[in-house]
Amino acid sequence: MREVKYVRCADRPPAFLTKNVMMMKPLRFPLALIMGLVLILSACEETISPNITPVVNLTFTVTDGADPIEGAVVYLFPFEGTYTTYLSENPDGNPSITPSVSADNVAVTDANGVATFDQRPLDGNSYASGTTWFHRPNPIYYRVEASKPGPVYLTSDNGGSRISFDEIESGSIVFEEVDVVVE
Repeated sequence: MREVKYVRCADRPPAFLTKNVMMMKPLRFPLALIMGLVLILSACEETISPNITPVVNLTFTVTDGADPIEGAVVYLFPFEGTYTTYLSENPDGNPSITPSVSADNVAVTDANGVATFDQRPLDGNSYASGTTWFHRPNPIYYRVEASKPGPVYLTSDNGGSRISFDEIESGSIVFEEVDVVVE
């Protein structure tokens, strides 16, 4: 059998300590590099722009085929639930039944059949990417109601009743024109 002797010299550190110290030396350079990068990058601080809710300028042109309709009422609904509830309560478009929407969401057409909503905020979700905010607006639902002499009520229910928007930057102003035919 072979005999192993451990000899310890007083003028040399133990072998395990020498190995660990030797292993740590290569780590000094990457650690210094990482710390240097952290210091440089913290000096290059970028600020994110403020998140400003985008707005839309909506223009509705209402006709009954070819002729513009004066006095037609345009209702905007910020949520699909309030829109569908109102449709079930007033399927014929009777003007004596009004939806529960704010005054900012109601417009009446002029002699040219045009109603406008200026600087209407586009509610939705926002997220930051880099230094810029982006916005995903909720759709806007609308219903146009008009009446002719006699108890004849016209609505926009046969056409589209939803305005959808693509993703836009914070603070944008969107211009949207909607042509509506009431029947």
